Amino acid sequence: MGRASVRDHLIDIEKAELAKGLVERPPGSNNIKYNTAYYGHPVSDPPGERTHAWCVVFQWWCFRQAGITSSIFPSYALVFDVRDWFKARDRYFRKPMKGDLVIFSRSHIGFVVAVTGAKTFETIEGNVGNTVGKRKHNLDEGGIDGFCRPEYHYVEGLTMADASEIMEALTLLRKDLTVFGSNNLNDSIEDEAKRQRKALDELEDVNRRLKKIEEHLHIPTG
Repeated sequence: MGRASVRDHLIDIEKAELAKGLVERPPGSNNIKYNTAYYGHPVSDPPGERTHAWCVVFQWWCFRQAGITSSIFPSYALVFDVRDWFKARDRYFRKPMKGDLVIFSRSHIGFVVAVTGAKTFETIEGNVGNTVGKRKHNLDEGGIDGFCRPEYHYVEGLTMADASEIMEALTLLRKDLTVFGSNNLNDSIEDEAKRQRKALDELEDVNRRLKKIEEHLHIPTG
């Protein structure tokens, strides 16, 4: 599957869970199937405690149902741990895209199912009033910390369209690896070195994706 297919499959899973209307039993206890799956046993918090708050766990459950591993969405239960994981990978943004995870400064997370305007978007969120809820948000409402953007293109099952796109990118990057080509004679060595380090980093990323294509298409290597 391509990036959009993976994302849309995940959206379908989130919407299906929303439609089920599952609630905590008893209300306020955080005892719900998503926590049971994450911790390996039922949990039950005393009234007023949030030890097993499950907004992140709900997203973890949906991602795993979609076949998305911890290399793309980490197996964490705390909101700011998830945020920092994406920040460390330069996958944290100020404006949303469909398929992003919005982080709220009050320690809450939601999944962006639609971007409806320049500043508006809709989410599906776990642990909203003891259940799964759908909400509308505005970037100006306050309390929005940022948006995590999973690398859906790394999910197994790449398409031929993905392969073509990656091969084109690889060709351009390989051309970019000539350090002292005729077009670079007037560049400073320092600037050129920085550019080449960036190109090499990008090439490593593309080669990783090419390996997945080879495995998917059963292309022999070596």
